[in-house]
Amino acid sequence: MLFAVVASAMMLMIGFAAIVSDDSSADDNYVSNGTFTVNVRTSVNTSWVTDTVAAYDGALALSRALALHNISNDVDTTMYSYPTQYVEIDYQYGAFTTIGGIVDTETESWHTYFYHITDGWTPVTDTLGWYKPFGDYDEDHRTANIAVIYGTDEDVDGIMEASSTQPSHSSTVVPVSDIINNPNFLVSFYIKVNSTAYAALIADNKDIDVGQSTVTKQQVLDGVYVYGYGSDMYLALKNGLGDKVNGQEIVPYDDSMGYEVVYGWLNSLLGVSSVWMNQGQSATDPYDDVWAWWQEYYYYSVDTGTGNVVGSTSDFAIGLLSPLQDAPLSHPTFALYFAAGTM
Repeated sequence: MLFAVVASAMMLMIGFAAIVSDDSSADDNYVSNGTFTVNVRTSVNTSWVTDTVAAYDGALALSRALALHNISNDVDTTMYSYPTQYVEIDYQYGAFTTIGGIVDTETESWHTYFYHITDGWTPVTDTLGWYKPFGDYDEDHRTANIAVIYGTDEDVDGIMEASSTQPSHSSTVVPVSDIINNPNFLVSFYIKVNSTAYAALIADNKDIDVGQSTVTKQQVLDGVYVYGYGSDMYLALKNGLGDKVNGQEIVPYDDSMGYEVVYGWLNSLLGVSSVWMNQGQSATDPYDDVWAWWQEYYYYSVDTGTGNVVGSTSDFAIGLLSPLQDAPLSHPTFALYFAAGTM
């Protein structure tokens, strides 16, 4: 469901960093985060150690389950870093090489599984940080149950295929019905197409396409607040604007074009995508050309006279941000501002 409010000329919207939601204090047990069942087996000759933990993703879940038993590990719980002035996304988020001092050998190794809603226990294709327990998330990375087991390929296959030796899968994915209209999953988006950028859009024979959404083109030109619910911002935006959101949906990235495009990268919104406006000072440097594109802000304010956005742009695709406090990048509000600038 979409809710939209035209930005009043007298309204000032300030972005802020985190939403407060505490599972432990929720008397009505209203969903405020995901829950995982984590199973660890350090040898085919031992039994499963099983814990249930609150966690936004599989990386955090495994790390927290091991911490309950003071088991040493090197689970990667850092989703991003700044090796230079530019952010670098860690696509190995949730990877590990040792648990309890046990490492891979030539004959035995760690194997990681997730419980798929239709296929049952399935080997992971990506590291655990990209698996989440939410019903609106990518089906092939959607789970509330994970398992790691050490052994030979043959022995591990035998254990994971036999119902009598399979681990527990007692946790459930948060259903979409518990996400929609749940304030813990609510994201506020301020959306505006700047007048100068709009002129460039028209000159390029393009226009705003609101489709069946309840916002109008004039609202988008004036500045409009749109609200959506989702386990991440990309999914919340899709909840708010439906098929007028076009982005990269492969988890964790798509490299079909010869380079990596991270999950949740916004390609177009309301039919509007990047438009080249004019060449910069250097004919050989494309980065000083002037473009109009969707500039994304997580700290921002709205000019009371023009409705234009000023503030701090985001370093991250919106799919990496979430309104849930436990997420690696937690944020409850965002601005999408189609305006001119140099890339």
